Amino acid sequence: MEAQEFLELIDRAAEEQWKELDLAGMNLTELPPEIGKLTHLEKLILGKWDDKTGKAIGNLLTEIPPVILSLPKLTSLDVWENKIKSLPDWLAQITNLTKLYLYGNKIESLPNWFSEMTRLTELGLGNSGLAEIPELVFSLTNLTYLGFSENNLQVLPESISNLKNLKKLSLGGNSLSQLPESIALLTELEELYIWENKLTEIPQAIGKLTSLTSLNLGENQIAELPQMIGKLTSLTSLKLWSNQIAIIPEAIGNLTSLTALGLSSNQIAIIPEAIGNLTSLTSLDLSFNQIAELPQTIGNLTSLTSLSLRNNQIAELPQTIGNLTSLTNLFLGRNKIAELPQTIGNLTSLTSLYLSNNQIAELPQTIGNLTSLTSLDLSFNQIAELPQTIGNLTSLTSLNLYNNQIAELPQTIGNLTSLTNLFLSNNQIAELPQTIGNLTSLTSLNLWSNQIAELPQTIGNLTSLTSLDLSFNQIAELPQMIGNLTSLTNLNLSFNQIAELLQTIGNLTSLSDLDLSNNQIAELPQTIGNLTSLTDLKLYNNQIAVIPEWFRSLNNLEKLDLRGNPVPIPPEILGTNKKFYEDPGDLQAILSFYFQTQGPKATEPLYEAKFIIVGEGDAGKTTLAKKLQDPDYALTSDEESTQGIDVIRWDFIQPDGKPFRVNIWDFGGQDIYHATHQFFLTARSLYTLVVDNRRENPNFYYWLNVVRLYSNDSPIFIVKNEKGDRNCELNERQLRSEFLQLKESLPTNFSSNRGLREIQHFIQTHIANLPHIQLPIPKTWVKIRNVLENYAQHQNYISIEEYHTLGKCNGVKDEKERLNISHYLHDLGICLHFQKDSTLKHRVILKPSWATNAVYKVTDTPAVIQNKGRFTTTDLETIWGDSEYAKMQDELLKLMQNFKICYPLGKDTYIAPILLPSDEPAYTWNETDNLTLRYEYEFMPKGIVTRFIIEMHDKIECLPAPDNSQLVWKNGVILTISDKLRSDRTCQAGLRR
Repeated sequence: MEAQEFLELIDRAAEEQWKELDLAGMNLTELPPEIGKLTHLEKLILGKWDDKTGKAIGNLLTEIPPVILSLPKLTSLDVWENKIKSLPDWLAQITNLTKLYLYGNKIESLPNWFSEMTRLTELGLGNSGLAEIPELVFSLTNLTYLGFSENNLQVLPESISNLKNLKKLSLGGNSLSQLPESIALLTELEELYIWENKLTEIPQAIGKLTSLTSLNLGENQIAELPQMIGKLTSLTSLKLWSNQIAIIPEAIGNLTSLTALGLSSNQIAIIPEAIGNLTSLTSLDLSFNQIAELPQTIGNLTSLTSLSLRNNQIAELPQTIGNLTSLTNLFLGRNKIAELPQTIGNLTSLTSLYLSNNQIAELPQTIGNLTSLTSLDLSFNQIAELPQTIGNLTSLTSLNLYNNQIAELPQTIGNLTSLTNLFLSNNQIAELPQTIGNLTSLTSLNLWSNQIAELPQTIGNLTSLTSLDLSFNQIAELPQMIGNLTSLTNLNLSFNQIAELLQTIGNLTSLSDLDLSNNQIAELPQTIGNLTSLTDLKLYNNQIAVIPEWFRSLNNLEKLDLRGNPVPIPPEILGTNKKFYEDPGDLQAILSFYFQTQGPKATEPLYEAKFIIVGEGDAGKTTLAKKLQDPDYALTSDEESTQGIDVIRWDFIQPDGKPFRVNIWDFGGQDIYHATHQFFLTARSLYTLVVDNRRENPNFYYWLNVVRLYSNDSPIFIVKNEKGDRNCELNERQLRSEFLQLKESLPTNFSSNRGLREIQHFIQTHIANLPHIQLPIPKTWVKIRNVLENYAQHQNYISIEEYHTLGKCNGVKDEKERLNISHYLHDLGICLHFQKDSTLKHRVILKPSWATNAVYKVTDTPAVIQNKGRFTTTDLETIWGDSEYAKMQDELLKLMQNFKICYPLGKDTYIAPILLPSDEPAYTWNETDNLTLRYEYEFMPKGIVTRFIIEMHDKIECLPAPDNSQLVWKNGVILTISDKLRSDRTCQAGLRR
């Protein structure tokens, strides 16, 4: 509300002599002096509880505005949810004030003069951060209402008995563990709310509060309901949800005035016969208990309109359930009910019946008597057949039969013309009746995971449908009438046998989400171009090889999933093919790449691939890399192990005379280098595992699992480095059965070059046949790749501005396309460009090995090792002091964090967990009330523990002062998730067989 409008509102209120003014939720920081015109105002609302939103709405006031003093008739002031920290002394001068609500402010204490506010009858100080009720409050003996909910109260003082006029006391959301005996003196008390505290018992004193009409002790730790509860015969509402009550006493039957009883989430196993005395009950909630049987007397509760018994162990309903003819809502989900009594048909007032997750195999014919039902949930049962009388339920708007054993729908299903939602998924339905077409009010129809092979033509009558799910069926052909469903916004036909789409699909112009994944579609009809409302089109796993030109007319399209199709687009653009539910590649990148490659001279093959060598340290990986490049390379006994990653270029001529470039990636085998493996062990590469014959147990399983995990089942072969011509034995048949991507194992002796020619030939044959080699890419992309290679001859990185300039100079005018190219080259490992990182996005790193070696230069530094992985930015200035690193120190540090090698420890200090000591530090741990969770992984690659520690570093617990050191070691960590949750995470990486 604008200032002028506000003033006009005040003028109107003054002119009309308003007695109440509501200004809640207006973001006020002050009140204008014009408010003083409201001389008839009795109630001013500057904040309140809003029932519609279920939360408090206030303003931004930091003090109670002094202008309030000019309101002579003010009796009620509501200042919920503001920013007030103290009360002004002039508040005592408002002589007519009887009601003061200060909920949701931060008034942590009350001034001494507040004891003079003896005229107050209602005081609310909930959610104020108070640790105790100030003693002076107990001098306000005219109070009829006192609210101190959601504070930090641990004790309710005996002096509460001074407030003998109290009718309502609200203390919910505190930490009270007991109540004083003096509470029994509050004989006028009608409402007592002490929910969400720490009470372990209901004191006997409560039994003397015979005027109580409402008692809420929910979410405490009460284990027993005492007999004296039966003395509270004036109670109309009793709430004891979320306690530990196991037995309901017979005395409960004395509470004949009760209209609402809530005992959900306890440990009750038996309902006493006396429950039948509560004939005034309209609402009974006994859900989430351990009740196995209902007493016959339940049928006496003929005033009940709502009965909730879900999440119990009830196997049978008594016949007397049929007496509850006033019931409108009956919740019986998640029990063990196998059969419904015939008398269920007497409950003709029912509008909602929930029976999901039971063991019901058959419905009684009398179900058809429940003609007032609007919602019926029978999901997760064992129903094989629906009775014809189901057609009598003509008031139904929602019917849920999900996850049953229904093979056929009765013709009478067509009578349910009020249905808007019908759930029939996960059944055995082979055919839909023609009468399904009568359900013209349906907006949502779910039939996924059935055995439907053909849809009736009458499906076209369901013109109100907005969502239709027919996935996981056996549909081979769609009826022409599908085109009538012009209101559809979501259509799911995935996992069927559809080979051809009808032209009428183009009539569904309201569609925003169309899922045709996992079918046999080779061509899309041109009318798909009419679906201009489409935002998400899923075509995963079909046979589409061509993207029609009219695709460009789908202006609202945001996602296009073409993965698993023979369309000539590399997976780095199309998106990973690992899991169908993952997001596909960028839409514009997909379309741009495809249409750029359609001209006869628009493309060029990229005869280049990665050959990745993995294995343990000192296995001979570096020797293999250098021997491939130069067979005459001379072995040396003191050859240094690879530090981080080396990339070596190897060129050979293909049989057709075309040159081929292999980028050999030689990974350091030491554990410390495993952290970056995941970033460079990419798909569409050829792998080899080098093993040393001198090792007793070469770690085949570990490395084969690593490659399978990170490379999307790229081909791999084993090189057996048989030093001294000692044979390296392995069970190749077993390995091949477990790792289908394993192609061969080849022996060699690097000293004599025995077997080297066979290894070279194997690599040349397999690497030239990698899938991406056959995919042409735009010539402009190849040009940029070549330009970057030339740049890399004399520099390690370029700025993003330089990259965009060279892109424009080489024919790529669109900035987004240039970023698509860098993303593609990043995925291939040709360069590094972390586009989503605010620091790294400004640099394109031309030599990935330069970056990784810079990173490991830190962890290989003796001072950092000696300091157990701890280093500072000052240390980095020394470590990266060379000119090649000097201008990239911020980026390289960020790269270390991106690679999950280190985490910040304070402002300028960092720690690399891989260098932490293995010994577990001394710490105290309370062994009581522990919940132990143990996760066992079939395979866990090295470095996962380190990554976990880094991901959770902000929650690592510290020892008390003056030590303050973190409770973390190489293979474990102590985490404090919240004030109430502490976690001991000890991990050991490795493969157990």
